Amino acid sequence: MTISVSLFACGETEEEVVPKEEFSSSFEILSEDKLYLTTIEKIKDKETGCYYLSSTGTKKAALTQMFVEKDGASVPYCEGGS
Repeated sequence: MTISVSLFACGETEEEVVPKEEFSSSFEILSEDKLYLTTIEKIKDKETGCYYLSSTGTKKAALTQMFVEKDGASVPYCEGGS
C-alpha cells in the first residue's frame, strides 16, 4: 500500500486573519516554523481531528487542509476528534 500526502489550498485573504486567541478553543497548534517573514503552523481541528497548515506573512494568510492518497483516492488527513 502506498500513502502520499497532498496539500490543497482552500483560501487566502489579506484582511481576515483570525488571532490565535479566537480559534484556540477549536484548533490545536501542533508545531510552528518560520521561513523568512512567513510563519507556518501545523494545526489540528479538535472537533473533527483533521489537520491543516496555516501560513501567515506580512500581508497574506492561507489555510490549507492536508490530504492523503489512499487506494487511489485523495481523502482528508484526519483522526478522531476530541
